[in-house]
Amino acid sequence: MRVLFPTKQLSILIFPICVAGCGIVAPQMTEFWATAQDHKITVNSIVAQVNCEIGQAVRKVYYRGHAKAPDKTLDFLKTWGAQFTLILSVDDKSALNPGLSINTPMKTATTTLAGGSTVATSQSYALGFGAGLSSEIVRSGTHQRFFPLAEFLENGSHFDGGRTDRTCISSVGEPGTLFLENDTRFQDELQAFVFPIGTGTADAPNNAVVGMTHSLKFDIVTSGNITPTWKLVRVSTTSSPLFSSSRDRTQQIIITLGPIQKNAGGPPSLAAAAQNSHNSQELAAAIVGAKSSN
Repeated sequence: MRVLFPTKQLSILIFPICVAGCGIVAPQMTEFWATAQDHKITVNSIVAQVNCEIGQAVRKVYYRGHAKAPDKTLDFLKTWGAQFTLILSVDDKSALNPGLSINTPMKTATTTLAGGSTVATSQSYALGFGAGLSSEIVRSGTHQRFFPLAEFLENGSHFDGGRTDRTCISSVGEPGTLFLENDTRFQDELQAFVFPIGTGTADAPNNAVVGMTHSLKFDIVTSGNITPTWKLVRVSTTSSPLFSSSRDRTQQIIITLGPIQKNAGGPPSLAAAAQNSHNSQELAAAIVGAKSSN
C-alpha cells in the first residue's frame, strides 16, 4: 500500500510553528487595550491608596476618633515606621499544537469460505502526525516605600487634618489593567494588633518587638484556545486545541510595622527584627512565584 504524503497541508501547519518561535517579546503589565500611561497610573494609584489606608488606620487607633485625645498607651507608634512592598507580575503562556491524520478510505473485501459462502469485511487506516511548541514569559516588578508613622499624626506631613473617613479607593478612571485597586483591610489588622494593649492583655511594645506584617495577594487568570476542525476524505485535523494562551496576573502587597532604626549616613529603616520579618515575606513571595511559573 502506498501512502501519499500531503506536502501542501503539512507545510501550512509547520509555517505557524516557525513564525511563533521567532517573536517572543517581554509582556506588558497592562492589557492589550491599555495606553502607554496606564502602567504608571496603576502603580501610582495603588501606592496612594496604601498611603491613605495606613494614615487613616494609624490615626483611628491612636486618636480613637478624637484628634485632641490621643491614646497615650500607643505613643510607641510615633517612633515606628511602615515598610511597604508592592509586587506586580504577569505570566504569559502560549502553546501551538498542530496535528493531522492521514486517512485511508474504508474498503470492502469479500472472502469465500469453504462450502461456497462469502463474507464481506471492511477496513480503514489512519496515521496521525502532531507537533508542539510552547512558550512562557514572566515579568515582575517590585516597588518599595518607607513611611514613618509620625508623618500621619499631628504635625506630620500626611496628617490630613486628622481625617479617618476619607475614601481611599482611587477616583481615577479605570486604566488598562485588571489589577485590583481595593481596600487592603490593613485597618482591621492594625486594630487587632493594638487591641490587647488597650485592654491590658499585653504591654506596649518596646524596640525589641518585631511588630506586625500584613500581606495581601490577588491572582487573576484568563485563558482561551482555538480549535479549528476540518475533515476531508484522506486528511483531517485532530480534536486537540491548535492554539492556546493564558495570562496570570499577580499583585501582592506587604506592609510591615516596626520600630524605626536610624542609620548613620543613610535613610531610616525598620529595626533588624521587623526588617527581617518583611524580607522573609518578600522571599516567600519570590519562591511561590518561581514555583507557580514552572
